[in-house]
Amino acid sequence: MNNLKQQLISMDACRTAVDWVGRKQIKTAWTKCDRGDWMIWLLERLNFDRKVLAAIACDCAERVLHLTDDDRPRIAIETRRAWIRGDATEAECMRAAKAAEAAWDAERSAQSDICRKHVSWKDVQDAFDAEYLNYENESTQVDMEDI
Repeated sequence: MNNLKQQLISMDACRTAVDWVGRKQIKTAWTKCDRGDWMIWLLERLNFDRKVLAAIACDCAERVLHLTDDDRPRIAIETRRAWIRGDATEAECMRAAKAAEAAWDAERSAQSDICRKHVSWKDVQDAFDAEYLNYENESTQVDMEDI
């Protein structure tokens, strides 16, 4: 077992991350990993500089700002960047982060409402049943061909 994998196990990393690392060394894992949350988690556990971590988190969050029209996530990122420069307090960052979280909750709730208005539970159940029957038929056909 390589050193990175051992470190991840000792830090109680999730099984998926440990399995993904496999025999990769840190440099390879860092350049190949597409899970920014895993890399930030690792840096936190390694006691990396908190301001650098905050900048990385801001960079990651900015990549998805286009998915919302709500200004609260952008304001939270700007506030955290101000904290990095020494121009905002931790309390200001927490307030902005809570507002951004509320924006996320509102967005999720609105999407659920849209789904509920346009799709009934019966539609979902019918689709599931049809897919299950299709799967059963395909499995039966495969079994019949193997005989």
